[in-house]
Amino acid sequence: MIPRDPERLFPLLEASEAQRKKHRESVPGMVRRFHAPWYRGDGPALDEEYDPANGAYQYVSLMLSVLVWDNPRFMAKSKRPGGEIWAEAMRHAMDRWAVDTDVQEADEAATMDFLFSYGVLLTEMEPTPDQDPTGKDPRKRPVVNRLDPDRFGLDPLCTNFRASRIMFHTWVRDRDELIEHAREHPEEGWDIEALRQMSGDVGTEKLGRDKEDQTPKRDEIVGYQVWVPEWETAEAAKVKGRDRFKFNGTLVDLAVAARTSWTGRSSMLGSKFIRKPRPFFGPAWGPYALLGAYKVPGSPYPLGPLTATEGQNRELNAHKRAGLDSARNRKRILLGSDKDTTLVDTVLDTRDGEAAVVKMDNLDRNLREVEIGGMTDEQRLAILGLQGDFDNALGMNDAKRGEVTGIGTATENAIADASGNQRTSWIKKRKRKGLLDACRTAAWYIWNSEAVRIPMPEEFAAQTGMGEFQGGEPEEDEDSIEVKPDITFEDLELDLEALSTERVDEGVAQARAMQVFNLAATAMPVVGMFPMAGWKEAFDAVGDAMNMPDLGTKLGIERVQAAAMNGELPEQQAAAAEAEMSGDKATPKPAKPSQPKPVQSMARPGNRIQRPAPKPTKAPQKQQGQKARMSGVR
Repeated sequence: MIPRDPERLFPLLEASEAQRKKHRESVPGMVRRFHAPWYRGDGPALDEEYDPANGAYQYVSLMLSVLVWDNPRFMAKSKRPGGEIWAEAMRHAMDRWAVDTDVQEADEAATMDFLFSYGVLLTEMEPTPDQDPTGKDPRKRPVVNRLDPDRFGLDPLCTNFRASRIMFHTWVRDRDELIEHAREHPEEGWDIEALRQMSGDVGTEKLGRDKEDQTPKRDEIVGYQVWVPEWETAEAAKVKGRDRFKFNGTLVDLAVAARTSWTGRSSMLGSKFIRKPRPFFGPAWGPYALLGAYKVPGSPYPLGPLTATEGQNRELNAHKRAGLDSARNRKRILLGSDKDTTLVDTVLDTRDGEAAVVKMDNLDRNLREVEIGGMTDEQRLAILGLQGDFDNALGMNDAKRGEVTGIGTATENAIADASGNQRTSWIKKRKRKGLLDACRTAAWYIWNSEAVRIPMPEEFAAQTGMGEFQGGEPEEDEDSIEVKPDITFEDLELDLEALSTERVDEGVAQARAMQVFNLAATAMPVVGMFPMAGWKEAFDAVGDAMNMPDLGTKLGIERVQAAAMNGELPEQQAAAAEAEMSGDKATPKPAKPSQPKPVQSMARPGNRIQRPAPKPTKAPQKQQGQKARMSGVR
């Protein structure tokens, strides 16, 4: 069992940090070579740290535009019939949330960590900028932040990220600010007396700050926030009903700093929680998301592409430095015989285009031009071979860099580019998976927290009457009735829209759009002629091949099929009208299906809809922009 007392939990965190340090030991040096000595003005370090072939910079500059170009957009589906409207509302809410909180900023920072080793994203609830955070129950929203990998830890005995029995991160706060916050929010359970006893600025070395930094001390407190999934507090055990599943595990806070007793001796505050253990209001998978390119058997920490190729990068640069040293030492000199000492002076004094009189006897033996040093052919071949190995390992090539050398054939270049695309595609897949995990946590809060309210687009609000999306459970209302089946967060399938976070070539995007338009214009009449065929599945398959998921739904293929089956297509109606005018009784007029009544209000998916108004009294029309709760109408 994971220790639930601070005396035994604190050594577990230190063991996790020691394990993490082994995986992150080489990253600072890699980052220094990435930004080169001139980034910090380290002129004396030029001979030691300068990489003539800055492979890390080349790879990062190539991949960032592929992996992080804009805020993500989302797709949402419902697993149950009747939940489509809520899936659509959730999609709009997530798109709005991503822009409002600027997910791209945290995504870009975590992607840099991801390329070097691994990245970590932390999703937490924060007050919205337009709310007073000191007020009671302020309006909140989930925010995704990049977490420094050197401040994140896992169970030291786990071999898989999701199998970790504890997860934690290191935080830092100014002492005065934290004590003031604890006084204003006694319900959070901070131990103010323990905060006063702490020695300030102890444990700051765990924050990954520059050891040579001369910034004055700030009297900071460093602590751990630990999530223990299997620990259920007595407070969480008392929660009944559906709310019980919203609390998963326990959060505890321990101090890194030491305290000084009246005897002058110091002791670690790891022996005491500085904040009362509290139930974790959040998803079962926790608040953390790990971005890793390659999994390593037997280790929970992923392997970054630049870490995997660091040995090749260093070998390449060692050979390139040696070649450049040889090139710098190259000399081209003129040697003259001692039998004719004036010959060299005559050659040096004669300008270009002038003539000089010399003794021609044995001129080739008395005067000779000699080249000393320079890069050898063996050095050039070694550098080219190492560069090719390094590029091949990372999936880079001249075509991706925008260089056309003319050395290889078109077929060779196409094969190399395809091989690089396979590696790049895997990197894109793994990075999308990590970002989706963080966004899925944010979606959980948007769905389940009543403090979250997100406006809906104008067109969607006009169609549904849902002007604002708000999570949480329904309130008891006399005008509400139970509706089943329940719609829960687990009934939604959330995914990132293809190509939404990466840069797409404008020409490729335009060509793809025209292909879809031409396909729809050509195929729609055939869909109307044979509405019984599986056209939606066929269009979805084409869309998947073109990175346009659910193409059949976006084009409204099912509506076209339904209209064709009911005789509502324009050509069918024209034929029916012509037959009616000619008096042809043999052609029956297609029955016009009954139109559904317009929706007057829209409920949230928490089992309640608004009770219909009595027949004698006409129900007032719902004003556009009126908000609707997830489980009841306000």
